[in-house]
Amino acid sequence: MVGKIVFWSAIAILGLIFIGLVAGGVTLWRFFSSEEGKQFQRTMQLSQQMEDILPHVVSALQQYKDAKGKFPEKFEELKPYMVESVYEKSNNLLKYTPPKPDAPDNTVIMTTEKWQTIQEGTMHYEIRKNLQAVMITEQPIVKKGEQRTQGKVKPGDAGALSILLPMAK
Repeated sequence: MVGKIVFWSAIAILGLIFIGLVAGGVTLWRFFSSEEGKQFQRTMQLSQQMEDILPHVVSALQQYKDAKGKFPEKFEELKPYMVESVYEKSNNLLKYTPPKPDAPDNTVIMTTEKWQTIQEGTMHYEIRKNLQAVMITEQPIVKKGEQRTQGKVKPGDAGALSILLPMAK
């Protein structure tokens, strides 16, 4: 009698696990089939490309600066310091603004456009004059029991997330 109870309990538990896995799979499929899910996938693909090329871009900037004593006037001047595929990807994803010589070290010299994440958030990448590469995410602020506010979390605000990507100098 006890053996039958254990057997049927195990079958019931396995059935519940199976139902949970199916429900989870359906939920993920529905999300990734939605417009927000497709946008999230695109953002994650662009993010992966950026993480692949950022060390090479930072290295090219450092090599150029070491060789010439200053930052380039145009992004195209970095081409000899990068392999062609990295140059093409970075030229398509990053916007370069040469810094003034007296600009602070945290001045943004390269940035991507802002990409949509989930729930109206955005993310983008920056390279600063001190050659620090940073990923910045912004997410609308939601307080428990209240509607979504129009305010956005900015770098430096409570709750803002800035992830510094370590780059070899």
